[in-house]
Amino acid sequence: MNLIKTTSILSLSVILALQSPILTFATSNSNNLSKNQTAAISQNCASIKQSLKHLQHADVRTRIFFGSTYQAILTNFMTPLNLRLVKDNQPNPELVQTQTDFSNSRNNFTQNYINYSKKLEKLLAIDCRFHPQDFYKQLNSTRQSRAKLARSAQKTQTILENHLKIVEAMQAKKTKPTPPKKEQTNV
Repeated sequence: MNLIKTTSILSLSVILALQSPILTFATSNSNNLSKNQTAAISQNCASIKQSLKHLQHADVRTRIFFGSTYQAILTNFMTPLNLRLVKDNQPNPELVQTQTDFSNSRNNFTQNYINYSKKLEKLLAIDCRFHPQDFYKQLNSTRQSRAKLARSAQKTQTILENHLKIVEAMQAKKTKPTPPKKEQTNV
């Protein structure tokens, strides 16, 4: 249970990190930049790229941590619990479905991270000093991938929270004291 609470805290951290202000340079959603914005990107290209590289390194560490945590939850908690319930002839369809949803969501998170990572690599490869418009277009594309990644992380977190609620409800049901049977007396 401690692992799930730790995962909840870490998922929140990822979601907050994915909404980092580093990628919020311009306020316009348009791919067209003003001359001032173009000049600002060109002039600050080195510091923008440095910030993006720091973000990339942090993202890699976070992705590795979440990937291993999600895998550990699946292989050390969800799967053994469901197998044990089946073995004890007490299968829980909700837990089985939650395990399936979690596995699918974890795979989706991984794929979204790969797509985001590729877009970030492409962004870093653009020389923003000489191609600020191209850089900004790729920045918007990277932002969209990052937002999609954040949504998939949140969905995975929601599934984990749901799983925890189901397990807690099962535990409460098992630990609920049953009232003693009243003996009938014949008078």
